[in-house]
Amino acid sequence: MELPFKVIISVALVAFLLTTFYIFFSQQSGEQLSRTEANRIFYSTCDDYKKEKCDWSVRQRSDFTGFMDSCRVLFGDTAGDYSCLYQQCCVETKDILCSGLCNACRGNEFSRANKESCCARVKADCPDAQCDVC
Repeated sequence: MELPFKVIISVALVAFLLTTFYIFFSQQSGEQLSRTEANRIFYSTCDDYKKEKCDWSVRQRSDFTGFMDSCRVLFGDTAGDYSCLYQQCCVETKDILCSGLCNACRGNEFSRANKESCCARVKADCPDAQCDVC
């Protein structure tokens, strides 16, 4: 039994359209799920970082990569460590400023640059800060 050529073309066209619609709608729902998952990861990890007073050292934790990936899904591909951690997640505080200054002094020490002026600012702006470099 031989099918007419028009029937074969019609069936192929319908199959192609159904496949196209399936792929389109499955990608749309997949994007929504990844955005939902990104929200869950970002805000739960953010809560953990807030408990640690959003110290810059959280960047060394194993979950920071997932935090950054979720931040970029939510806030754009160009979001960096600072904007995700301090502008989107944490509110800048004196502790964060002092931690940043201490890290800057640590960078000066590492690069063998003059750290005395940096440490003088840490001592002036953050008298209670525990900075291991100064």
